[in-house]
Amino acid sequence: MKKIEATASILETVKQELAEWFAQEGTITSGYEYETKILEMGQRISQKILKESIGPLPRSRNEKKTSNLSRSRRGK
Repeated sequence: MKKIEATASILETVKQELAEWFAQEGTITSGYEYETKILEMGQRISQKILKESIGPLPRSRNEKKTSNLSRSRRGK
């Protein structure tokens, strides 16, 4: 079910970005501004895709995954 929700969220973001783009497209006069707006929109969409596709992050990336009992007994 998580994939379906992520897909719906990403598609909603793309829909909003495109609606905003089409509203602003007629007011853009320079090529530089046009390219800048396109790149910004692409970056926002890419960030959303990345955030939704990663899933939940672990508590700590430095935390050991398993405990090594032989190391804790060395000093005894």
